Amino acid sequence: PIYIENLYENDVKIKIAATYNILQLVQEPEYLSRFVDHKVLIGALARMLQEERKKDHELVSNILEIFFCFSNFTQLHPILISAKIGATTMQIISHEHKRYELSLTERKKKLPNLDKMDDADTKFILFLHRQEKLLYICFY
Repeated sequence: PIYIENLYENDVKIKIAATYNILQLVQEPEYLSRFVDHKVLIGALARMLQEERKKDHELVSNILEIFFCFSNFTQLHPILISAKIGATTMQIISHEHKRYELSLTERKKKLPNLDKMDDADTKFILFLHRQEKLLYICFY
């Protein structure tokens, strides 16, 4: 299928679109069973989650949501365990905590100059929004 092929593209936007489309399908029970038996897809998603976990919030969020859909079925838990999704999720949480602490430290250095919002403030707010979404998925 084209979605799986797109997971191997170099362009991250194509990967995001592919994982988004897969996510839409696995949310439907009649399609979920087709994906569960697809070991290549699960392996590709697990590998991509591990490799991309520090790079792109949207891609990682899509993949985590796909695995979250799988986690609702106890018969799929062995697949999640063998793909080390729990361990990777904990690594993501740890990394995001470190990123938050670093961002907070940088902002504290800038505190005297907070009279008006600038581009850095906007970027920080966007960072917090993306991080909040990602962590919500991790903890849910």
